[in-house]
Amino acid sequence: MKMKVSRWLGMAVAAVLSCGTVANAGLITVFLDAASQNGGTSGNFGFSYIPADSLGQPAPLVLTAGSLTDTTVPFHFDPFAPTTPATIFLNGFGGGVQDQLGFGSELISGLLGGSVIEQLVLTFDDPATTTGLVLTLGDYRALSGPPSQRDIPAIFVHLVGGTVLTFDQTSISEPAANTGILDLSTLLAPGALVEQIVVRETKNHFALNSISFTPIPAPGSVALLALAGLLPCQRRRRLA
Repeated sequence: MKMKVSRWLGMAVAAVLSCGTVANAGLITVFLDAASQNGGTSGNFGFSYIPADSLGQPAPLVLTAGSLTDTTVPFHFDPFAPTTPATIFLNGFGGGVQDQLGFGSELISGLLGGSVIEQLVLTFDDPATTTGLVLTLGDYRALSGPPSQRDIPAIFVHLVGGTVLTFDQTSISEPAANTGILDLSTLLAPGALVEQIVVRETKNHFALNSISFTPIPAPGSVALLALAGLLPCQRRRRLA
């Protein structure tokens, strides 16, 4: 009977590992550009899709797109502002948004797309830790160029438990021309768990080029792994 239980647990742990939840517990990088996602062809990808990680495997992350229906100033910084479905667009700069009518630029843009405020929403399968949590923005310029062409994003980080943190261009560094880096691993408290990130434009445009993150195993996966480790110890103890 003990052998049957042990064998069952072994099969369960193998199933958990094969699903990718635990196997993907290391740092994952997702490049949200046309070359990494579909061989270099730009185009729309629908309202929601699962991107590929740097190894070409489905990432434990769902990407959705939306356009705000109310563009008054308070809604620019409302992390729960109502949205309508939009389509995701990928090109050489990264991931952007177009609204349902096809308006908006290829990137996350309100200036070229009229008065529509657009956003990308990244939802993790399992919460992400602060380890290596970095967003890279393409076609981004908040420090260079005339003020009318500068990008003013709002990035909402939804933590497990309901807390929402807001970051703007003051938290984004520009290490190179047209590149912005939001290093959440240094801005969030150690041990913080992130379940969703909303990347929204409020003026001009930019793209989300990549995101790096470390997911944590789901609680059920951790429990199975712990049980799998305990049973052999108990068996050895009884045989001693």
